[in-house]
Amino acid sequence: MATIRKRSNSYHAQIRKVGFPTITKSFPNKKSALTFTKETEANMERGLFQDASLAEKTTLNELIALYSKNILPKLRGRRAEEARLKMLSRELGHYPLTQIQPFTVSQLRDKRLCMVKPATVI
Repeated sequence: MATIRKRSNSYHAQIRKVGFPTITKSFPNKKSALTFTKETEANMERGLFQDASLAEKTTLNELIALYSKNILPKLRGRRAEEARLKMLSRELGHYPLTQIQPFTVSQLRDKRLCMVKPATVI
């Protein structure tokens, strides 16, 4: 069940459904809040809902740090992997995981192609 409340200059939408986490999000207008709640509830009923709240809070840097701590020490090609991770961390590390889109990665690829040879980018 969705609840929409007006809070100062925005609308606060909250969805509570058994078997799913509580979802809370703010919108600039009521129409956006209604659209969000209808789409989210429909996805929950069809089994298509995926909770992205953790991905919204986690940055690529945090993921790289976990990988470097747990997986990287076991790899044989650790040095090359460290260099790739350092570059990714520098360029995309500040992004939350939900904001890393194919377009973002292709921009990084094009930027890298101007600096290094294609075999390095591959």
